[in-house]
Amino acid sequence: MDPMQVGFVQFLLLLLGMGMGIMMFVILLLALIQSAPAMSAREWSSTDGIVVQSFISTEHDDEDAKASRIYYVPNVAYTYFAQDIQQLGTRIHFGAHKKNTVREGAEKDLSAYPVGAHVTVYYDPERPNNSVLKREAPAAGRLGLVALGVMFVCIVAFAAAFLLPNLVG
Repeated sequence: MDPMQVGFVQFLLLLLGMGMGIMMFVILLLALIQSAPAMSAREWSSTDGIVVQSFISTEHDDEDAKASRIYYVPNVAYTYFAQDIQQLGTRIHFGAHKKNTVREGAEKDLSAYPVGAHVTVYYDPERPNNSVLKREAPAAGRLGLVALGVMFVCIVAFAAAFLLPNLVG
């Protein structure tokens, strides 16, 4: 490989590395935005609640023209008292409902919330009807893992760019 080709390949690898680095920061920013409500909920009050509904609903993929893919979504409703007023909550965690492509996955997610179960409810003392059962944002964790994968590609691209002259020379 002549020096001009090596330089061009180095340039492409550096470009790829920089693009992946920018992508990693964007994904990390999205993960932070997703996790912000869960972080602020660390200051929320907690109380006892009771599960009054626990069921699985189905959704069809809007992107799929045939609507052949079915998602199973765990749903729960619970009552609790906050500031001496009975409230009704429906969120398990922050973010979108977890969609499963297999019914057993949704059943597993609901196994901790059978009707009549006693649960700990976390609620915003300033808006007592704003509540969750888990102070977490699962999507933020998945975005963090994606960011780690992108970071790995970024490091490999930069390492390959700098090691390339030694490998072909």
